Amino acid sequence: MNYLFKARRIWITCPGFTLTELMVVVAVIGLLFGLLFPLVGRMVESAEESKCIANWRTFSEALQLYVIDHDGKLPSTAYMNRGGVDQEVRIALLPYFYSGGAPRGIGKLSLTNDDRGFQCPDEDWSYGFNVFLTPTTRDKANQKLPLYQPMSSFDDPSRLIFGIDQTNGNRWLGSSSWSSNSKKLAGVAPKPHRGRVGVCWLDGHVTMSRVSELTVADVTRGTYGYSEADDDKPLGDPEFDK
Repeated sequence: MNYLFKARRIWITCPGFTLTELMVVVAVIGLLFGLLFPLVGRMVESAEESKCIANWRTFSEALQLYVIDHDGKLPSTAYMNRGGVDQEVRIALLPYFYSGGAPRGIGKLSLTNDDRGFQCPDEDWSYGFNVFLTPTTRDKANQKLPLYQPMSSFDDPSRLIFGIDQTNGNRWLGSSSWSSNSKKLAGVAPKPHRGRVGVCWLDGHVTMSRVSELTVADVTRGTYGYSEADDDKPLGDPEFDK
């Protein structure tokens, strides 16, 4: 009987957690959460950057295939509607996004909003294409320029932008994109990828770049719109690189 009584008494008097111990546990959990929460945020941001880069690489690969199929010429990167046929660059490249051809009914809007997500993962941003690659005007000698430029006509495609992240709905990269009050690219903050935007270059490589580190020459170099002053003119102000 004495052994049973002692065992029972030990069970009853076994001490629990003190208030101090509970507070320490809660503090440790809070500290771990504070450390992990920013890490999770950075992981999400990195995943979005990777998705954006992958999308641009898809556009780049489609562009290279288009050039091969069209005697070395680029598609129109400026909006044109001739005879009721939309000749925007997205439509020109559309067949190269899908093996076996594009699904029936896919059009201009569905290419940027379809379930394959060929747009910037940030819902406030989409993709804009360099209008200077498609002359819709005359050169300085007043000569009419061919609309579909040969890829070979650009001396350094690795330094010429094909497309860039721009705010949603702004599908063309032109002079209005880098004006001081532009709400397309230069004057917009925050940028979609930790102060940077996705950039697809004409030679096919893709970068994440700060807009202020790019120059207007990166858009106009080798085109009808280039001037020497473009080499020293940033595409944006550092205060918007955030």
